[in-house]
Amino acid sequence: MGPVLVSELNHRVRNILTLMRGLLAQSRTSARSLQEFTANLDGRIQALARAHDQLTAERWEPTSLRALITCEFAAYADRKVDRVTIGGLDALIKPSAYTTLALVLHEMVTNSIKYGALCDRSGRVEITLSTDRSGGVVINWQERGGPPVTPPKRRGFGSMIIESSIPHELKADATVNYKMTGLEARFRIPPMAIDAIVPGTADAAPPEPAGARTADGKSRSLTGLAFVLEDTLIIAMDAASMLEELGASEVKIHSSVGAALEWLKEATPDFALLDVNLGDEQSLPVAEELARRGIPFVLATGYGEAQDLVETHRPCVVLQKPFTRSSVDAAISTAMPSVYRP
Repeated sequence: MGPVLVSELNHRVRNILTLMRGLLAQSRTSARSLQEFTANLDGRIQALARAHDQLTAERWEPTSLRALITCEFAAYADRKVDRVTIGGLDALIKPSAYTTLALVLHEMVTNSIKYGALCDRSGRVEITLSTDRSGGVVINWQERGGPPVTPPKRRGFGSMIIESSIPHELKADATVNYKMTGLEARFRIPPMAIDAIVPGTADAAPPEPAGARTADGKSRSLTGLAFVLEDTLIIAMDAASMLEELGASEVKIHSSVGAALEWLKEATPDFALLDVNLGDEQSLPVAEELARRGIPFVLATGYGEAQDLVETHRPCVVLQKPFTRSSVDAAISTAMPSVYRP
């Protein structure tokens, strides 16, 4: 790896770490409880991860604005996505602006679900994308039919992201009006952040995401012995905690292929979560052993593209890092629905 590439990688990693530190500090300052802090921070990190996945899927090329909006609603709106419409054109957003928009849209979506039009059974969200005279793109966001709206009594970190991120980072405009009939917002994306305009896109509603729910909408819980193969202790402990919260009676952790295969000689887990890359080795031998014995498993990876993994480890479900309890829940449900119970 050449010195220029090393320098650029160092710059990007330091920027990401600095951004994470800022999210951590600001989320802590504005949260009223530990639970709220954890949920807010987790959601913001996931928003960045989803945006990063979309960028890497496009080889770090300009990426669809509609896809970003759709992705955020699909992640959080669950069965309410049929009350969301996206009309107008589409635009390919440059990578330098994509993560900024991801955080803004994440806050808008979660606010709508917590307090706005999507917090009840009747409200709707209408989003229209259009161009302005300068060649920029305008996002018009309108909520209707939900509970009466009142302006927030305090201006937290989420409000700061919504109102200030685009003006500060993209040198453009953001306005939010808390009308009693429904929140209205207008975000302008400047031409410098846009690679291309895609005209004439028909109205569309975000697809409902696959999730760990039955036809009656109830979550299901994991049972029995679970197994985590992960070489980073903190990630392994976090994954184990999620599996325990989902109902596993015990979770065993290993960090290497050798240790995992030795343990599997005497143990029969009901489910396994395997990190793909374990330092200087990969978890493929463990995945093959689990598949041979008919033990369901999920592969966790930080790489954006998963098709090669699916083909190599077939049959398998791939879980993108960083994962959450809900994404682990959904992955388990897909991998082996029979390990779940009402």
